[in-house]
Amino acid sequence: MSYRILRGEFGVIYPDRIIKTRRKTISLSIEKGGTIIVRAPSKMSDAQINKFVSLKQNWLMSKLSEIKLNQNKFSSIINHSEYLLYGINHNVAIADVKRVEVNQRTILVPNKIEESRRQAALIQFFKKQAKSVLSKRMAYIQSIIKLEPKKVKLTNSKGKWGSCNSHQTIALNWRMIMIPPSCIDYIIIHELCHLVEMNHSARFWKLVETFLPSYGEAREKLKEYSFLLEQYR
Repeated sequence: MSYRILRGEFGVIYPDRIIKTRRKTISLSIEKGGTIIVRAPSKMSDAQINKFVSLKQNWLMSKLSEIKLNQNKFSSIINHSEYLLYGINHNVAIADVKRVEVNQRTILVPNKIEESRRQAALIQFFKKQAKSVLSKRMAYIQSIIKLEPKKVKLTNSKGKWGSCNSHQTIALNWRMIMIPPSCIDYIIIHELCHLVEMNHSARFWKLVETFLPSYGEAREKLKEYSFLLEQYR
């Protein structure tokens, strides 16, 4: 974890970074890896910032504990000893096969591929799977909800699962192939709804709910997999 705790009679969590700009309000955020960032007005004193952070200690501890639990849960994925496919852990085995393929819960990598190139081969396999599966799923959902973008593309974004721009182009992160199907559907429906509402207003979420009544569960589940956005760079 990247946060610092001062040991003593009272445990205090301090921010890793304080960013002062011309903004009017102060905010506190935790990045995916556990980095704590405070954004504050340029004229705000250190005493005022410290007081703000001290009032957020319980929230900070709760969120950092969640991150720690999630890191333990997915430790084998983070250290690349296993890989996720549709939210299910798969181990990796070197085998006498012609190309990377899946056999039950094992991903087989050709023994002719050098060790230094295996990670790249696995990523190419996932990207190929994503291109095929996500395009088919997108087409199916489009046919059901009657919303159609002008273009769909895969991205290697390190910060977003998907996006939709004013040109009605939807971008989907290839890492989506690693998360549960319910989360995949949520992301696709979320982005398709932006074709109607280019915002996150109450009307937008009502539209999402119309097509996916259980979107709240999928949205919450998706948070567990946010660490994947920082993997496989």
